Parts: sequence; C-alpha cells; structure tokens
Amino acid sequence: MKKAMVTLMLAACVMWMPLAAAQDKDPAKPFLGKWNLKMEFNERVFESKLTITKDEEGKLGGTWESQRGKSKLEDVKVKEGELTFARTMNRQGTERTITSKAKIKEGKLVGAMITRRGERAFTGIRPKPEEAEQAGQGRRGGGVAGMLQRLDTDGDGKIQESEAPERMQQFFGMIDSNGDGELDTTELEAMMEYRRQQQGN
Repeated sequence: MKKAMVTLMLAACVMWMPLAAAQDKDPAKPFLGKWNLKMEFNERVFESKLTITKDEEGKLGGTWESQRGKSKLEDVKVKEGELTFARTMNRQGTERTITSKAKIKEGKLVGAMITRRGERAFTGIRPKPEEAEQAGQGRRGGGVAGMLQRLDTDGDGKIQESEAPERMQQFFGMIDSNGDGELDTTELEAMMEYRRQQQGN
C-alpha cells in the first residue's frame, strides 16, 4: 500500500513537471514583501528595512527605511533573477540618487548599494512575524493556518519555494500538485493528511 502511494505521488510529480516548467512565473515574486537589511561600513553595522511591493497593474515599487528616514523606491525592476531599484536622498539640501542591486541566495537577499565611492554590500533576511514566534514558542504544529503564518513571509496566503524550509523544498514539486510554483491551503492540507496517514500506519 505504501509503495503504491509513493509510486502514485512520483508519477503525479513527473506529469506536472513539464507544465510547471512551461508556466510563466512571476520573476518578481521571490523579492516581494519585507526584508531586514544589514550593511557593514567603517567597522559599523547599519540596519535598514526594505519593502518591495507590486500593485494591481503589475508595477513594482516599495520603500527603504533607515535611521535617516523613509524613502520611496524608484525604477524598481527584476530581470534575470536580479532586483534593481533607485532611491533619492536629500542631504543638506542636495539630492542624490543611489541605485541598488540584489539577488536571492539561499533564502537571503544579497546585494549592494552603488555609490560614488564604490559598492557597499548588504544582506537581507525576512522578518519573523511576532505571531509566528509566539506560535513556535507556545505550541507545536498549528495546522495549515499555523504553517502559513510561520512561512508566508510576503503575506499572499501561499508558500513559494523560496519561503519553504529546506526540508520542504526537497519535496516541493510533489506537494505542488497543480504545478503553479506555490503551495495553497488545499495542497498543504493534502500534505498534512498524507503525513497523518503515514504516522498512523
């Protein structure tokens, strides 16, 4: 019985793989949401908050927030897996535009600000929602709702592969039964039901 179920799941995965590969995925999706940035300069660590957004018309935008205030992002683009954007700063009455670029590596946002004095590297991680931290400390599991709360960092109600823990990423294609590149509540419920059945056997 177990062998038959595993074979069926593998067959389903193989069938969906061509569809998933052919589907036009949104290249900006992994970048959307909030990032906590850290940048080292002159032996000091500077922290900032980056938010990447996308409106109903598909236009990218966002904000950069630091000790110096909050600025709106301009010319936000994602091309060939790289995020680029600009922001205008006002220092002592003089406006300066700074561009930045970043890629996602191992779930982190790795990039650099491009200044007149060269590039200043930064690293970004997703912030942990307070509710998710409390859920993790107070109880184990929490069902599909708890899993979404912990893993859905961009708040779109689904889990992308970049949001999934490494253990889940290994089986992502099998869990993603419709091949759209993200896990919804139906797919998560099916995964948890399969897990319960395995534990019961």
